[in-house]
Amino acid sequence: MITRTLLDRAKRALRTLLRLKVLLPAALAVILLMASAPRAAAATTTIKDRKYLYTFFDTLSSPVTVSCSTANCTTSGQINFLIADCPNLTCTYYIHLEAETQLSAGDNGRFKFLVGGSAPVPGPTTSDGSVVWSATDPDALTRNSSSYSVVATVPTADLFGVTVEIGCSDIGGGGCSATAFQATLKVDVYTP
Repeated sequence: MITRTLLDRAKRALRTLLRLKVLLPAALAVILLMASAPRAAAATTTIKDRKYLYTFFDTLSSPVTVSCSTANCTTSGQINFLIADCPNLTCTYYIHLEAETQLSAGDNGRFKFLVGGSAPVPGPTTSDGSVVWSATDPDALTRNSSSYSVVATVPTADLFGVTVEIGCSDIGGGGCSATAFQATLKVDVYTP
């Protein structure tokens, strides 16, 4: 995207120079300068050469509500669970959650993803598998559509439990509550 922006700028500069009837070497110099500008480094993990095997689904059709009532409390509860198998020595799971959620006003809502009881790596999640889906929103009492995806690489052929929890953390004092009304969990399995 950065490269495309730089090229677009270079093209506009070239058009401007040509309209001003400046020599072609000057226009080429602008293009070369723009194309050689430093690019921002992105913190990404690339997993190459994976072959899709199959997909597992799990749905939540009854609401799950978690709550706590003390200042600065944190709580969570399971909304989805499925067993995904890895038939090879290494598998990559693409885990995608879609959920209709609601959170107490001013608090933090979070999902917690676990694969075999551990946070998915490379994630992205915190070290305990959590991601925040709503942070200190004063209008959080309305229902929202929440979506999040993580990637997990499992190192051995085995069955792995994929668990998703909904949770909340009290920010304003007096406790918090979070509800998942409906949710769909999808796990795509890939191998090298």
